[in-house]
Amino acid sequence: MEDFAEKNARISGVPFHFVLGDVGKLPLPDDSFDAIVSTLVLCSVPNPNVALKEACRVLKPGGIFFYWEHVRSPDNNLLRLQQRFLEPAQQLLADGCHLTRETESYIMSSGFQVLSSTRYNFKPLGVIGPHIAGLAERINVEGTKLS
Repeated sequence: MEDFAEKNARISGVPFHFVLGDVGKLPLPDDSFDAIVSTLVLCSVPNPNVALKEACRVLKPGGIFFYWEHVRSPDNNLLRLQQRFLEPAQQLLADGCHLTRETESYIMSSGFQVLSSTRYNFKPLGVIGPHIAGLAERINVEGTKLS
């Protein structure tokens, strides 16, 4: 993954510095970033609350967290049943990917206020079709906005 990211950053001309670290304990100072982007990663981290609290720590006050993740089906239907049934195999075959995570609730309980979000279903993707995309702002510990 590191080689892929570095190669594409060089091609794009975007300044880039790759930092290898544990999502639960990032080797970065507090309040370092204006924005963080998370795309299809929170399904695979061992503890999304820990990862999101760490993202909140390194995000500047009032910073924005952009996310796009596949999630548990919002309806208690056949698709949700299929997700629960297939999740053990998915975790084994797809680097720990969980099909039934309610990612937005993790985001809201980890120091962020959701400003906007959209749920949609890529039906051709089957059990990984339900997705959520949105943006959230870092809030302080008491839950009031910092900006």
